[in-house]
Amino acid sequence: MFAWYSGNHAMAGRRSAGVSLWQPDADWIADDATEPMLAYLPSRLWLIGLGNLGQAFAWLLVCLPYRDRSAVELMLQDFDRIAESNDSTSLLSSLDLVGRKKTRAVGEWLERVGFRTDFEERRFGEWTRRAPHEPGVALCGVDNALARADLDKAGFELVVEVGLGAGPDGFRNFSMHSFPASRRPDQVWSKHSRSQQPDLTSLPAYVALRKTGLDACGLTQLASRTVGVPFVGLIAAAMGLSEPLRRLHGAEGLELVAGSIASLGDLDAARIGFVPYAHGHLPVQLDQGAAQAIGTETTVEGF
Repeated sequence: MFAWYSGNHAMAGRRSAGVSLWQPDADWIADDATEPMLAYLPSRLWLIGLGNLGQAFAWLLVCLPYRDRSAVELMLQDFDRIAESNDSTSLLSSLDLVGRKKTRAVGEWLERVGFRTDFEERRFGEWTRRAPHEPGVALCGVDNALARADLDKAGFELVVEVGLGAGPDGFRNFSMHSFPASRRPDQVWSKHSRSQQPDLTSLPAYVALRKTGLDACGLTQLASRTVGVPFVGLIAAAMGLSEPLRRLHGAEGLELVAGSIASLGDLDAARIGFVPYAHGHLPVQLDQGAAQAIGTETTVEGF
């Protein structure tokens, strides 16, 4: 709908669009005999970053059919407070929450529907260490290459990282990485990754901001930020959350999924073989014997 109203995609509104969370690079409409019914859900997760993507992870967890949410343990990590800009970019943020710690606001929302939460309110970095009794699976949604480069140093047994594209041409793009993988996080996000971005500060919008008094440092920081659109973050987070679900049901691990929501039929995926999921799980709650498929999902329905 966004692309149709904006008029920047010739096929918008004239095609069906979706993705199989079971086989992201396969035809989402085609029958797949290997696709199981959803039977198990992760029970212990650590959410790193509670912005656009982190709040999308939380929203999607509430959508999953847990039989007993009080048996789910969630660690929420973020150092920041909700700002006015989050109202338009993040699913669980509103103007009445401005100034509140993101951990507290998201945690209270999750606890109201039955989940158990704990908080870590320091920045994630090379100093972060997970204790043996804490959740071993991390869902990461931070917009910071330096923090991502340290994802394998905290002691997690599985890390699923989701990132969004930047700028007016790339905001529909997303990627998902999982670790351990064939490359370490610091090989994916090197210290030089930021220097490879194009200079956008000469574009008309940034020139206008300079005239209002914004200094060069502020312009450079603004131009480097991803564009936070809630529906893009939600789709990307659904792909990320599907990785532990897939592994719980015997699928091969995916170390990379990348593409654009404007062309969901052309996603790229790299597999790393079967990896047993031994990080805690719970059975689903089935309504009157109805089974829910993990695989074929539209971009609107998510899970």
